[in-house]
Amino acid sequence: MLRDALLYKDAFQHLAFVDLNYINLPSNDGWSYASTLCQFLKLFYHVTNLFSATRNVIADVVFKEIQKVHNHLRKHHLVDNDYI
Repeated sequence: MLRDALLYKDAFQHLAFVDLNYINLPSNDGWSYASTLCQFLKLFYHVTNLFSATRNVIADVVFKEIQKVHNHLRKHHLVDNDYI
């Protein structure tokens, strides 16, 4: 849903321009936060789909994907984003 909202950023901005009663337009910081968070969660989405779609997940696949998640978390732990 977050990814879809980002696709319609221009539409939300246009709505705020044509309808003065529309007050829920995210700020530029809000859009930036949403974009960063969407990128951060993309790997989790991929791994969840991989594990859910396979009936018998083999150990080397699990280990490899969990290692990716671990590295992803470590990498983003070092980034100075309070919202991640």
